[in-house]
Amino acid sequence: MPNRRRTSHSQAGSDTHVRFPVITAVTVEDYALFPGVDGRGLSFTFQRGVSVIVGVNGIGKTTLLMMCYRALLGPRDWKKRDPGQGAGGGQVSLGQWRAPTFFRDRVPDAAVRATITMDVSIGGHTITIERALRDLSIRYFAVDDDVLDNDQATYESKVTELCGLGHFTDFALVLHYLLFFLEDRTPLLWDADAQRELLRALLFRPDDASRTRALFNTISALDSRHRNRRAHLAALQADLMRLMGTPGGVQPSEEVRNLQTQGSGVRKRLQRANRDIEAAIDQLERSRLALERARIELTERQEEFALAEAERLHGLVGIAPTNEGPAAFIGQAAAGAGCLVCGSQAAAVRERLLERLRAQACPFCAAPASEHEGSTLHRNSGHERSRKGHQARLDEALRRVEGQAQEVDEAQRRYAAAVHAATVARDELQSLEAHLESLGAKLPADSKEVEQLQRGIEATKPIVATLAGELGEAVGRYVKMQRANLERVSAVSNAIVERFHEYAEHFLAEDTALTYAIEDRRLGQSEHLAPTARFQPQMTTASQPRQRVARESRQAVSESQREFLDLAFRMALLRTVTPDSGVMLVLETPEASLDIVFTVRAGELLGQFANAGNNRVIATSNLTNGLMVPSLFGTARIPGVTSAKRPPHYRARLQREQRILDLLAVAAPNAAVRKYGTAYRRALTMALKREPK
Repeated sequence: MPNRRRTSHSQAGSDTHVRFPVITAVTVEDYALFPGVDGRGLSFTFQRGVSVIVGVNGIGKTTLLMMCYRALLGPRDWKKRDPGQGAGGGQVSLGQWRAPTFFRDRVPDAAVRATITMDVSIGGHTITIERALRDLSIRYFAVDDDVLDNDQATYESKVTELCGLGHFTDFALVLHYLLFFLEDRTPLLWDADAQRELLRALLFRPDDASRTRALFNTISALDSRHRNRRAHLAALQADLMRLMGTPGGVQPSEEVRNLQTQGSGVRKRLQRANRDIEAAIDQLERSRLALERARIELTERQEEFALAEAERLHGLVGIAPTNEGPAAFIGQAAAGAGCLVCGSQAAAVRERLLERLRAQACPFCAAPASEHEGSTLHRNSGHERSRKGHQARLDEALRRVEGQAQEVDEAQRRYAAAVHAATVARDELQSLEAHLESLGAKLPADSKEVEQLQRGIEATKPIVATLAGELGEAVGRYVKMQRANLERVSAVSNAIVERFHEYAEHFLAEDTALTYAIEDRRLGQSEHLAPTARFQPQMTTASQPRQRVARESRQAVSESQREFLDLAFRMALLRTVTPDSGVMLVLETPEASLDIVFTVRAGELLGQFANAGNNRVIATSNLTNGLMVPSLFGTARIPGVTSAKRPPHYRARLQREQRILDLLAVAAPNAAVRKYGTAYRRALTMALKREPK
């Protein structure tokens, strides 16, 4: 249990250096899920206040939000962490995105030409970023109309600078734990390590924020090396003590001498087996590395082949360039939307269409290529040659993977055989040692083995001592830097606590509170402690209606309570950290977890939050008979729950319509929309025309 020191500070305003990104416009082109009106794609401007992305389940609301998130972050992910997990106690660093085919897998043409373009306001600057959705590579990047190099490194450096952050990793923390509240959201309120890193990035002095992050990563690396070396030293010392425990000065009996002779032979077998294990491990590691490289190459060849195939199919879809009807039919059916005549969702429809395109046959009548001279089907021979070349390279890469996999299997067999031989010899040796011990004797020490162990111990001791010294020195500097900067966190803690209570009561009927303390917590997996700022929630329950109880883990509350408490904490941080500049909150509204009263209260809170300053809230909502959309625009009215007066965030009918991104109109229609589209559109109209009475 960490040591906790409660704090009580007079409140001061935040003098943070951080400026948050705010999305002002988005355009998605040539992506089959969002064909738009007349094939023009999706384009929308997010005005100040609330904007709502409406639709039905499965139409692409989450995909669109993920596009916005990835346009800002790029193809990057946390190292050594699974999606949805907390920040954890290890090094805070970014690697490559674990799901690079996320957007390609959702459309039949592998998003070969699809792009997303966003305008983003950061402080007083505007950036424009265009990415290819097939791989998130940057096509265009400009700051205030000044065009910059279109590479990820340039983008990361410039965005980090504009946001006033010390490192792009901190920008990723802000996106994940503050600005985007998506399906795979990770609760910030119950992740002490994530709070530590986010508060550092937002509230520490700019230079100290960067130095503290780098120092923490150094401590994590030093601690890992120190623990490994220390464990190795302990094993060597234990082996030496076992060997040196042979009693002397006693003439052994003939039985003892025979057992000792057998033991010497078994010990040699064990030494050979251990050497075989080491050799097998080396071979196994080399084979696995070679297999990994071969798999990476195979993935690259598969992606190249998929793009070549998509290019070819894209060209074939243009079979009727002078008539948009057939082209639209082909494109929609190939995208998985089914038959646009009868609405059939049978997989055979799409597969039959794609098979005809691949064969260069007419997708309508299946006539072979020889019967439609002059059509665009004959202008794709270049695509076909490219596809065959990629197919050959793909086959070769696959053969290399299979060959390396066989080498790994062989190395694993050798390793298993060596381990088995060592296990048999070790069991035999232990049996002999037990027998000798019953006779008051032990195996004689092997002088060469004793000497080897002593050399290993003497070589390892100074390494362990040096690492311990470096680790202690780094921890000392880290603790000093933490203490100096935690005063800045404590200075705004009261404001965060008060705003959390204000927001949480709109989401939950239970009485809630937030506590703030400075705890002495372990640094990662090390034994060293350092002061860390920590916020934790308290809440009443039906069984304890008069007393708030600390909720120290996410399991101590229900799933819906967890969502709303964490959202309230994020909103409190946003408002406190940058009270005078615009912020953005992008979320999938958790309306399914709210009853009619708290749907209205939550919608009004989000609407009022968006109405403050230059804020923007981008929310998704399902088309239901609920009141979430009217509440967001200030038009819901429930006696005893809402005020009789128009709320400050009220929007007139025309303003509401301008703030609705209607996926029914711009997304490829799924089965529900084709069957019940009229009812869904009527529900949207009713939600938009509602006025407070």
